[in-house]
Formats: sequence, C-alpha cells, structure tokens
Amino acid sequence: MSYYLYKKNGSKIENVTDDFFEIRSFVPHPFKIFLAQEKKNLKTALARLNFWCLTYGKAKIYYVLSENDKIIHTSYLIPTCRKFAFMKKDEFQIGPCFTDKQFRGKGIYPAVLRHITSQNEYEGKMFYMLVFTENLPSIKGIEKAGFKRCGNAKKTNAKRYVLLHGDENE
Repeated sequence: MSYYLYKKNGSKIENVTDDFFEIRSFVPHPFKIFLAQEKKNLKTALARLNFWCLTYGKAKIYYVLSENDKIIHTSYLIPTCRKFAFMKKDEFQIGPCFTDKQFRGKGIYPAVLRHITSQNEYEGKMFYMLVFTENLPSIKGIEKAGFKRCGNAKKTNAKRYVLLHGDENE
C-alpha cells in the first residue's frame, strides 16, 4: 500500500476555529486513555498506550463534539518517533484522523488541521501527513488546510514509514 506524504510549516493564524464547532484537545496517559464521550474498548486502549510509549507521553488528540456530545472528529498529533523514519527532531505527524460519516463535507477536517498547525507552541514547526493514495476525500481536506504534497511513502514490514521518493525539503 502506498501513501502520499504532505507537509506544512506551522504559523500563527487568527480566527481558525469555525463558529459552528469547538476544537478541543486531550493528552492521553496510562491512567486516562479515553475521552469521557468514548466507548471504552481494548483496541482503542492498546493503540493509545502504544502512541503514549512511542512518543514518551507527548501525543495529543484533537477532537470535535456534536451538539449532543458525540465525538464527530478526532486527529492525532504525534511528535517525532521511530515510526516515522523521515521526520527530524521537533517535527510532527498528524494522523490518524477520522470524521463521522454524517459530518463529512462540512469543513471540520481542514478546520481542525488549520487549528493544530496555527497553535503558538507549534509556530515554525513542520507537520507531516500520510494519506492512502486512493483516499481522495482526505487528500482534498489536507490540501484545503494548506498542506503541500512532498513525496510518496510506504510502510515497511517493521511498521515504520519511509520516504520512497520526493524531497521533504521541497
């Protein structure tokens, strides 16, 4: 399976949050793995513990709730770790991301991406996103948020992502 690699430099932008929804964040740790609105399941717990271990507790989850307190979007922010061989120190990978089918096409996904990359603490930092080459709706949202395609990547047998071709410095 092949992936496109996108990148964007973080910069402070005023008024990136949409008036129709609030973007919140959550930092999971071993004793608080779930958001209050989530169903607790073993697969989610193990994935979050894995991210916590890989990132030394520095991964963050951005999320959006519906009017009735249902999670309608999540985006993981992952700092440099061994899983992403192409990243340098102090760079970030965004993903996996998910928007509830009922809420797709409403601009939530690109708004969350713009929100993440415009935070003061990430100003001047580089953000990367990997997306399946066939995932056209995600590609459209990523590009709408200001990310530029910079190469192709693949997942190795060791479950690491490596750059196939392209220049991350383009």
